Amino acid sequence: ETDTRKGEIDILINDIRRELEALKKERVIKMEEIGRLKEDIRGVRENFISDQAKKDKEIDSLKKYILGTRQKLKKKQAKNEVGIVNLKKSALNVSGEIKDGDAGDLTREEREDVAVERAKND
Repeated sequence: ETDTRKGEIDILINDIRRELEALKKERVIKMEEIGRLKEDIRGVRENFISDQAKKDKEIDSLKKYILGTRQKLKKKQAKNEVGIVNLKKSALNVSGEIKDGDAGDLTREEREDVAVERAKND
């Protein structure tokens, strides 16, 4: 009877050892899986950061483009306004409406410009 019990105990011990080995193998597999998942997460994070940096760079580029375009438009508008004033001066000069001492609503600089234009034409 003791030998039988000893045999049963040995069988139980072997079963427990097999279970322990199986659990160890399963743990190794799980740890490897966790390692792969960590690598995947790290890669996703790096890609996200890289994509975000690209988007930030693109936004900065667009901001610069918009500011540059705005400046160009302001310069063009200023040129157009100067052109309009010059056209008014020319039209007034041609029609003879500007006479000495009568400059209408022109500024001092505009009156001087008209005088210079008259001198050129004379």
